[in-house]
Amino acid sequence: MMDIPFVRFSFPLLILYLIYRAISVEPYIPEVAEEETNATLTAKETRRLLAEARELQIKDRFQEALVPLSRVYQMAPENHIYIQQLAETYHRLGNYKQESEMWEKFLTHAPLPIEGCPQIGQAYLAQGLRKEATRAFERCLAIDEQNSDSLFFLGHALETEGQTARAAELYRRGLKTSPKYPDLILGLARIQVRQGELADANRAVQGVLQRMPDSVDALLVAGMVAWRSGDTKKAKHYLERGISRSPGYGDFRVFLNRVLRDEREQRKSVKPHGGSSL
Repeated sequence: MMDIPFVRFSFPLLILYLIYRAISVEPYIPEVAEEETNATLTAKETRRLLAEARELQIKDRFQEALVPLSRVYQMAPENHIYIQQLAETYHRLGNYKQESEMWEKFLTHAPLPIEGCPQIGQAYLAQGLRKEATRAFERCLAIDEQNSDSLFFLGHALETEGQTARAAELYRRGLKTSPKYPDLILGLARIQVRQGELADANRAVQGVLQRMPDSVDALLVAGMVAWRSGDTKKAKHYLERGISRSPGYGDFRVFLNRVLRDEREQRKSVKPHGGSSL
């Protein structure tokens, strides 16, 4: 059986949400009386520092924003609001190690730790720490066993590790409560392709394409289904369409090269009309 390449997914809605939270949302500062604050940092000073940090974030000056944020955090290292803002700032700087450390603290101190998910696992993935990422996604799912996002992210992590049976079970669990969640649908469809359940996979991916015709992830899976079904023409159609919509999505070119290679091999195996049978 031909192997299926690792599929790299982007999550635009999640990324937009993180950016929005990092630079657009007015930070919440609890109403605290002056005498109740740390002696070295009054409530007024805290508000000023957070306002300064927010202005710097709006201007994409995230490295500078760390200065006021770090000062506030040092005065209240268990405050989940300050921890979250630091984590999001480290994310924007590409400092994933410190980001993951902040999300670890967030899960410990936040009243709603699920708000640190799936960011904590993604921060580990960005460092190439797949086992740590999987454990983080497992912890996220333990917080809320019905959370569709947590079911997807843990399922996807297990899928990339080759634990397809458990991944499929998680995808199916998620689809029971979120039947139109595209990433869950496509995750299960990829596993169905590997298992040769092409009719089921095709029905699933076509359903996603009807609702999201420009979904690059759906186009990639549709290309896989067509290729495994022996329809190289249709496979090329989906893959080339995906490349036109996302030129930087490398998996399309990798997969298209396989399809073109198979197409060349098929042509070589066809004997010219009227040729000798010897």
